[in-house]
Amino acid sequence: MRRKIVPLKSWKANARSGRLLGLHGLRRKIKPLILLAILAVASSLVAPFAHAQTVVATVNSGGLPYSVAYDSARGEVFVADYGSNTVSVIDDSSNTVVATVSVGANPIGVAYDSAK
Repeated sequence: MRRKIVPLKSWKANARSGRLLGLHGLRRKIKPLILLAILAVASSLVAPFAHAQTVVATVNSGGLPYSVAYDSARGEVFVADYGSNTVSVIDDSSNTVVATVSVGANPIGVAYDSAK
């Protein structure tokens, strides 16, 4: 099955603060895993619980993770890796990278479209 990745700055990770910005009211529809913090220095994806701020998993996702999108139906997190020119696909149940998709230079955004 071919995955279609649509570049869009709908969700943006702030590497300086380690917070995900721009959820636009979607917080109630998503699992705690998607309340993500991106640590560009460690080049990893960290999933804290919203209230406890407890790290439950660390997943290496490539060079300079920049933004994320989430497919709740399939349980997949998509991470635009600015430094490696790829998008990593992470399974939210196993917390592992299940695919790496080469894209154009320096991706800065991804979005999930449930209709595609």
